[in-house]
Amino acid sequence: MNITTIFFDVDNTLVDHSLAEELAINKLREVYFPKQTREEFKDIWTINTRKNWLLFEAGLLTFEQQRIQRIISVWQAFGVDLAQSKAKVVSNQYLALYEHSWKLFPSVSATLRTLVKMKLPIGIITNGSKSQQVAKLIKMGIYPLFRKDLIVVSNAVGYTKPQIEIFLHAQHCAKTNPENILFVGDNITQDIEPARSINWNTLLVDYKRENQGRHLIHDFKEVLKFIV
Repeated sequence: MNITTIFFDVDNTLVDHSLAEELAINKLREVYFPKQTREEFKDIWTINTRKNWLLFEAGLLTFEQQRIQRIISVWQAFGVDLAQSKAKVVSNQYLALYEHSWKLFPSVSATLRTLVKMKLPIGIITNGSKSQQVAKLIKMGIYPLFRKDLIVVSNAVGYTKPQIEIFLHAQHCAKTNPENILFVGDNITQDIEPARSINWNTLLVDYKRENQGRHLIHDFKEVLKFIV
């Protein structure tokens, strides 16, 4: 690969979003629904997170509204009607717990710093709120490593992965050819397939070792093997 620019997904690629979310929602369960099992509460949370996220992606809810509506929907699933004002309080509690649990995967910081030393521009392509995604990078101490014009977040550019347009926007920002771009992500549908469809190089991050193939990694530091 003749790589001149590398883009990374954030959640479950750089930052362990799934663990942070699981720890946060279990704390909510312990406070508000202690009689519910951990698995049942997680399942209801996941379903309603997805439902309201799709409404956000469709432009029917703002980012803040989908957060609040998620709480209302989850509480309704357990037979509790929650006012908007109370749902906002609970949503903020969840957010604080979630942010407190953010953690980088092993080798992420050291590998990104190595890439910067190699003078390879690195950027981000991620769905979500730009303020929250940038806050993750700042809290994890890696924000200064990324080229600021290469931080591409869905709600700031108007396109959402797996839409091809968000990748084309990033390519335009990088001012380079598709065959010289590497995209590293954890989701085949959201990350790998759309990037490959416009002739980018890709690496699938597979921390759980659920897949097999040439262009995947099980440890983040293996990114370096594909560019040197």
